[in-house]
Formats: sequence, C-alpha cells, structure tokens
Amino acid sequence: VFNSIVGNNTSRKIEVDECRGFVLVDKYVPFLFVNSGDAKAAQMFTIAHEIAHILIGRSAGFDLADLLPYNEKTEVLCNKVAAEFLVPAKRLKLEWNSMGKNFQILAKQFKVSELVIARRAYDLKLINKNEFFDFYNKYLKTVKRSKKSWGGNFYKTQKRRLGDLFPFYLSRALQENRLLYRDAWNLTGLKGKTFDKFMSEII
Repeated sequence: VFNSIVGNNTSRKIEVDECRGFVLVDKYVPFLFVNSGDAKAAQMFTIAHEIAHILIGRSAGFDLADLLPYNEKTEVLCNKVAAEFLVPAKRLKLEWNSMGKNFQILAKQFKVSELVIARRAYDLKLINKNEFFDFYNKYLKTVKRSKKSWGGNFYKTQKRRLGDLFPFYLSRALQENRLLYRDAWNLTGLKGKTFDKFMSEII
C-alpha cells in the first residue's frame, strides 16, 4: 500500500522522518506500507528493505535513521539485502572505477537516492568514514522539504492508496451480492456518497 496521509485527510501528511514504511509479516497475506510522500528513489529502498523482512519472516517499521550505522541485527541484514539488490557491489565498483565519486550520476543510474549510493560506497570501502559523513551532512541540508501547505485531489489519493485491482474486485463483489456495502465501506475507509463517487470515477 502506498499512502502519505493520515486516514483520508489530505491536509494531514505522514512525515517521512516519522515513517518511511513498515511491513506486517503473515504466512499468506503480508502487508507492506510505503510512504508515497517520500522520494521515488527512497521508496525503492524501502520496498526492497521490507521485502527482505518478509523473506526472513519478521515484521518491522522502517525509517533507517537516515542510513546511519546501528546494531540491530535484523535491520542490518535487511539493509544489506536491499543494498545488494538495488546496488550490486560488483556493478558499483565497475561504475566507480570509470566515473569516480559522483553520487548524483550514480544515483540516477541505479535509481536510488544519493544517500544510498554514499552509504553503499562506505560499506564497500570506496570512501572513508569522514567522506561519508561530510556528504551526509551536506545531503541533509539539500533534502529538507519546504514548509508549504500540503493538500491534494482526494479521489486521486484514494486511487493511489487502494490501487486499481482492489476497487475493481470490490465493485464486482457488490454487484454479485457477495459483499455488503457496510463491509466495503470498512475496507476502503469511505462511506456513503463519498464511496459512490470514488467507485464511479475509478471503475
């Protein structure tokens, strides 16, 4: 699920520094949440990180503490899995040898954030600790989001949140009398005319 607001309130944004994503591991239906307000490249790392949690069978929230080192073994493992999946060590070393310490271009090539590239380079000993933290401190200053009022199109937000297939099957279940409207409202978080308008726009 991709979402970046609290409930259905487009004026209440889920801040990236509070939650980038989380996963609830289940044998049959694991649930993965990604903060869609985060940068696309950062979302890719979150997805890979949470999939690693599913593979090892442990639920978790994800904020990565800005990719700073820490000791929780499961998180360290999931970070390593995500990093290797998105930025394979062998390929990064080849690119590094040809273009050097160009985090911006490398980030675009691998479709991840510059911070992921910098952290990966540090882990692979392509840069030292001082170089990493020098970049890290500069990076923090450049990614601070402007404090503008935040809103959006309510129905487009719901479509993004629920996806395409879920509303389709929901509509079909209602038409075939296999689902009560009350249950459909609970599943979507939408009620009455709001639910009807959403379904008419998306189906």
